[in-house]
Amino acid sequence: MRQVVIQGTIRVDDVYVTGADHNEKPFRRTLYLQYGVAVFDTVRGAWTVDTSAGKQRLTDTASAGCSVGDSNAVLNISGVIDKDLTVTVTLEGLLNPGDDNMSTGAKTFPVRKGQTVTVTEADLDTGGPFNDRAYFRGITIANVGATAI
Repeated sequence: MRQVVIQGTIRVDDVYVTGADHNEKPFRRTLYLQYGVAVFDTVRGAWTVDTSAGKQRLTDTASAGCSVGDSNAVLNISGVIDKDLTVTVTLEGLLNPGDDNMSTGAKTFPVRKGQTVTVTEADLDTGGPFNDRAYFRGITIANVGATAI
């Protein structure tokens, strides 16, 4: 079982004739992924991985958001685990979904077991004199083992 911790900050600006409103929110989301379950094979005297249905969780999703005024920023997060416990995380930042529908485009980041990856900052801007803006900053992705109970 892997815990994939994604954290960072989302900032959104709503600009209008008389000024601008700003909001910034830190976020922390955890994806839980598992590639099979370890089983001890007593006949062979070795550990094997049972990947039967119901004994693994290969994908997980989450999202984080921030809004102010009529501006809304969302970060969609998804992860897929491989048999070597590398997790491929996909991030997509959105500005005003359902309205301006601006997107950073989906970006993927492979994160090996025990590794932490820092993601390059991204921003979106609707342009014009009264633009809305979204910033996705300081994002890290950590692939750590889940602690046993």
